[in-house]
Amino acid sequence: MNIPSIFDKTVNNNLSPVPADVRSLMSGPGAYVRAKSFQGTAKEQVLKLCTRALRATWWSAMSFA
Repeated sequence: MNIPSIFDKTVNNNLSPVPADVRSLMSGPGAYVRAKSFQGTAKEQVLKLCTRALRATWWSAMSFA
């Protein structure tokens, strides 16, 4: 499993707190790129989701190192 897919998988597994209309935009590859386009509460929730995914990615990368 490569590093970007770890990020995307973590995002996909943790979409429940994100508003329903945003979930479809955040699922699948490239979620990080689309995260920049949101505003207000949705942006805060998406940033928390990305933080969680980045943390998982970092831990995974450290296990490979």
